[in-house]
This record gives sequence, structure tokens and C-alpha cells, in this order.
Amino acid sequence: MLNKKGLWKGLSYVFSFVLTFSILAASLLESFRTVVDGALGTVSEVVTSEDDGTRYSTFVPDDEYLVKDANGTILGGNSKALLKGSIQLGRKQGYEGAVLLKNENHALPLAKGSNVTLLGKRTHVPILGSKMGVQAVGQIITLETALSGKTTDFAHEAVSGDYSALDNFAFDSLNLEGRNDGAGAGFHLNPAMIERYAELIANGYSAGYNDGVVNGSSWNGGKVTPFDPNEPSVEEISNVSLTGYEDAAIIVISRPNQESGDYMPGVVAEGVDAEEPLQLTSQEKGIIDYAGEHFKKVIVLLNTNCAVEIKDLKESEEVDAILWIGHPGNYGCLGIADILCGRVNPSGGLADIYATNNLSAPAMMNMGTYVFANADEITRVGQNDSTHYLIEAEGIYVGYRYYETRYYRIRFPTQIGTITTAPLRSFISPAAIGRERTPRNTSPWQFLPRCSTISTENTIR
Repeated sequence: MLNKKGLWKGLSYVFSFVLTFSILAASLLESFRTVVDGALGTVSEVVTSEDDGTRYSTFVPDDEYLVKDANGTILGGNSKALLKGSIQLGRKQGYEGAVLLKNENHALPLAKGSNVTLLGKRTHVPILGSKMGVQAVGQIITLETALSGKTTDFAHEAVSGDYSALDNFAFDSLNLEGRNDGAGAGFHLNPAMIERYAELIANGYSAGYNDGVVNGSSWNGGKVTPFDPNEPSVEEISNVSLTGYEDAAIIVISRPNQESGDYMPGVVAEGVDAEEPLQLTSQEKGIIDYAGEHFKKVIVLLNTNCAVEIKDLKESEEVDAILWIGHPGNYGCLGIADILCGRVNPSGGLADIYATNNLSAPAMMNMGTYVFANADEITRVGQNDSTHYLIEAEGIYVGYRYYETRYYRIRFPTQIGTITTAPLRSFISPAAIGRERTPRNTSPWQFLPRCSTISTENTIR
């Protein structure tokens, strides 16, 4: 009897061990099934479908993008056709996404062949993408080339890599659908000013096509460094000759952005005469004043995905037009050129509210660098900044929800406008004005998000 009890007791131990081991082994094998399948040549799971063979058929580009032999066998891609298609797509994104915020004194469009001076270092090196996330890579068409050129200069204009093999592509032969007037604005640009900004950028005023919040108010181990757009002053360009290029000045105002990088309220470099990073600096205001004194027309391009405070631009008598262009990517500058010369109308709408004072947003009450009291005790593999936290107490009252509730009841009437040179008419942007408002307090907003409805009547073609 004792022997039988000992036998059953021993078997119980064995079975318990086997069960526990099986559960652990099953869990481990499930976690590493791809490794096991690769080692043993097995298949853990198979996806089956009742598809007739067409639902998940392989994508094949249109024939114009392919190279085939006499039998129709695909040999590869047609690089010239693919490049053409890519440029046209980027171009379309540029002009369809741009938002016209101001156009007075029939400033836009500029006549083809206008003699133009570009002001601001970002006219030479605009921000095309983000430092983290959506970056511009490879060959590009710069703003200068789009405004004045006819062919690409990929041997010199590239974010990375060598694309000289695709150089000298004649983009002026790329027509929009149903049109026959090519691409590019056809302006004559002041070469002396272009050369001056190239020298300044090479000697201290650095700029990149994918800049982030570099030298800015970023999360850096709890340290906040002052932001400075590093824009050259008027004094550094004022001795450049403007003779023969005074029809218009095109100014580019930029602010970079990136994942894991924030502009901190009130944290700006000394000498920029701004209270927060998204206000215009004294250098930027100086360039605008300089342009108002020397040029017939002043056009400002907002090369930013951040809501810059631009009340001064909106109300300035010196600024004739404001065009938001975001970060246009590799070829989007061609679309911006289409707008400036009147080939197309801008048809985008703002995705964010542009406030007169960004600090009026309720989220700013809790914006800052917060560190856990016991931060020294916190560790996390692969992360050195998990000791920080944020406070979000505004609930749904962000963006327009806050401004409409706190300050205005807003009605959105249908409004149509266009770029035109017809007398007594000017573009009225639904993104900027035209709201019926019942004031409750002084308004802190400038432009509310709204898609523009564009009429093509009387547009320069």
C-alpha cells in the first residue's frame, strides 16, 4: 500500500512538472515562432482566402512608366517617366495645399518675367521636410530654381546622394492637365542677393532642408535652450544692389518642427526682440520694413507647419500678400511658383488656428518642463527622458473649440474669391475674413481653419 502511495505521489510530481514545462515552452515557442519556423522550416500559420486570384493581384504601373521588350516582358522602370510623374505629383501637392491669407493692391499674381529679389535665408534653403518623420531626401527643386529656372540642377540641388545622372531635366515642358504653358514662374531673380545669402549661410547662418528644432526649445534631459531662427540682419544685405530687380520682394519666414522637440513659451535667444519662439523676430521685421521701403510689392511666404504669430503681417501696409506654403517637399516649390505667376489658384485651407497670441491657448497654462520628484529612482531601458511628464487639463477645449466657445460664435458663410487683376476686385480669402461674429471679448485669433472655395473667373492664365 505504501509503495502504491509513493508511486502515485511520484507520478503527480512528474505530471505537474511536465504540465508546467509545457505551458512555459508553449508560451516561449509562440513568442519566438518566426525564429523556430526559420530554423526548422516549418509554418506556424497560413492565411487562406476564397479570392479568385484578382483581389490581391500584384500592382503594375502604367505602361508609360515601364520599359518592355518586343514580347511585352517588363525589363524595368522608365526613370525619366517616373521622375516626371514624381515632379508632377509634388507640384500638385504644392499648389493645392497652399493657403492665400492676404492679397491686397493686386499683388498676386506677379507677371511672368517680373524682376524679383528674394529676401531671407530661407529663400535660398527653404525647409522642405521635418527633421524627424516626413523628411525630404534625394534630389530637389529649390524655390530659386522653381521661380527662375527651366531645368533641374540635381547635381547641386539634393538633400542627399548623387543624382547628377538625372540632371538637366526640362521641367518647363511639364504641362498641367488641359494646359500648355509648362512649369516654373519665369521670373528674373536678383543674382547678387542670391550670392549674398549663399555666403552668409556658408559663414555662420546655417540652414538645412530638413531642419528641426535645432538650438531650440527642445526636450534635452530637462534642459531648455533658447530658440533663435538665426536670420541675417538688414545691415548684412543692405549694400547689395537692387537695381533692376525692384518689381517685387519675396520674403520667406520659416519655423522648423520635429517629433520630440517643442518650442517653450518665453524661451528665446537674446537680441531677437520676441517674447516667444513663434513671434516674428526683430531681424525678420527688419527685412519686411526694408522690403516695404524698396520694392513695389512685398510677398511673404510662410514656410512653416507651426502656427506663427503673424498679426503684424496681416495688418502691415507694407505687406501686400501672405501665402502659407507649409513644408513643400522635394518638388512642391514648383507648385508655389505656379501660384505666384498666376498659372493656378491656391485652394488649401488652414489645418490649425493661427492665434494673435499663442499664449492665449488654455494648454499654455500647463506648458513646461515637469520632472517626477523621484526621477532619480526611475529607470527605463533605452530611454533617458522618461522622468518627464505633461499635464493636459484643457479637455476638448483645444484649437477652434476653445476660441469659438470663449470668444466668438462664428458662422461660416460661403465665399468665393480668386487672384485677379480686374479693377476694384481682390482676393478675399475665406481662411482669413468674412465671418459674421458676435464679440464676447477681445479676439485672440487671426485665421481660422477653413477650406477655400476658389473661382477661376478672371484669373490670369
